[in-house]
Amino acid sequence: MAEFLKIANLGSDDVAKIRELETSLGTHIMAYQPGLKMAKLTDEQVKAVKDVEEKLGVILLAYDD
Repeated sequence: MAEFLKIANLGSDDVAKIRELETSLGTHIMAYQPGLKMAKLTDEQVKAVKDVEEKLGVILLAYDD
């Protein structure tokens, strides 16, 4: 099963470093770390996810713990 990125769990010092970099670059930055294992879904489950994505205008990721 493929492994994907998840939002990084950072301490306040690390967040401050990223905020400083954002300010100097004039942009937004998101920090990720490896860790998500995508769920194996049936075709019916994939369709249900896609339906909600369309309704909400978002991209959803289904993953296992």
